[in-house]
Amino acid sequence: VCSSDLVNIHTSPYYTLTGASATTTIADIIADKATSIVLTGTAFVLSDISSTTLPISLDASGLTGDRSTADPAGLVTSKDATTGSVITGSDYNDTFNIGAEGQTFNGGDGDDTFVIGSTDPAALLAADGTTDLVVSGGADTASVTAGRDVLRISDSTATDAVTLTDANFTYVSGMEELNFTNTGNLSLTIGGSFNQAFADGARISNTAQAD
Repeated sequence: VCSSDLVNIHTSPYYTLTGASATTTIADIIADKATSIVLTGTAFVLSDISSTTLPISLDASGLTGDRSTADPAGLVTSKDATTGSVITGSDYNDTFNIGAEGQTFNGGDGDDTFVIGSTDPAALLAADGTTDLVVSGGADTASVTAGRDVLRISDSTATDAVTLTDANFTYVSGMEELNFTNTGNLSLTIGGSFNQAFADGARISNTAQAD
């Protein structure tokens, strides 16, 4: 529990530890006055970012990664921050599990995955001008043939149909792959917003079915 407006959290595992052993997991951050949370050190898993009273700026850009020799991880977040919050990832591989509108996620460098998971993922990505969800893969060197930032559409009911239109990509940028995880029917209509969201090209995949 924290009552300061600025919260600094540092992790410094023993220098020989790598991967999960060099990653600190925090079950919950409960704060009534915090507006800024800064993470430094190797890597973090934040199991619940929903317990701040005020909108926060969560900054993981200073993380150094979990020391894995291949695909080092930086930050994993789950649950949803207070509306108006901005979450900034590391320069390593980050995973953001997103289930509500009104948040901004900036991936930074690295191969980042943005999981849009709810009973209606299309509604989360709807550009309605109120509490829009903003997701940015960041200005990295990924491409559709190398490392890539992934927008993953994961309906909580695997057999549901998923329909996305071009407007769903209005506030999406810096992506290289659009991934679906459902076995139901898929409908995708693309245009200018999609092209801007996947400016370096797009790989479209479905982990529940053949590409």
